[in-house]
Amino acid sequence: MKAIFTLVLAILLGISNTIAQCTPDQSMVVPGVSPNRLADATVGVPYSQVISLLVPKDTVLDIGGTVYNVTVDSAIVLSIENYPSEFAYETNSPNMTWAGGARGCARIYGVATEKDVQTWAILVKVYTYFKIKGLSNQLEKLDQSTIDFKVVMPSGMQQIDIQNIASYPNPANNEISVHLPQMVQINQVRLFDLMGKSFDLSKSIKANENNLSIDISALPSSAYFIELTSKSGKVFHSKFVKTAY
Repeated sequence: MKAIFTLVLAILLGISNTIAQCTPDQSMVVPGVSPNRLADATVGVPYSQVISLLVPKDTVLDIGGTVYNVTVDSAIVLSIENYPSEFAYETNSPNMTWAGGARGCARIYGVATEKDVQTWAILVKVYTYFKIKGLSNQLEKLDQSTIDFKVVMPSGMQQIDIQNIASYPNPANNEISVHLPQMVQINQVRLFDLMGKSFDLSKSIKANENNLSIDISALPSSAYFIELTSKSGKVFHSKFVKTAY
């Protein structure tokens, strides 16, 4: 039974009410989750990891000393807590529910900052529903588990000065503006999507004192990260959503 709950709980890592851009690993034949640990995230580097799962269909439960053969009816995620605020989750199940025997996948993504450097114990809560074979009874159980998730500094670096700044309007369609602290001179501007794909902004940026205006009209509708590096080495991050209209 513990193995069942561990499986269902590990499914969770990418939950939101949107459809994940991922494909389950069709080679999985043994119920479980792959990989069994989230890879480390590096500060300032776009992060995205796919987690594949296979929910068990049949198992046994020990209830008051009596062992029952049961089927896994479904599992529904209640909450995922204690992870970096810059990260988000999504799954290929829009209602956050998987049927027994189903395959699925989840994705965790985001860009960590220096304040996130630590080992996170992600807390996941889930209800699992079982049916006793040959009976109409349905059992349910609330369980929770923690999954380690580590954010590390870039290789060879001990400190990095990263600040989050706002871009506006947000969401936006044609152009966004980024307001920088006074006396900051930007040396490099990078823009990338949630999958880490970068976009060339060299011809779409206009600078006016401490404001940058960026033409985003040619970008596909999605969420994006902006990374601005100053001449002194400070790094500024901003996130915005590009809409179709």
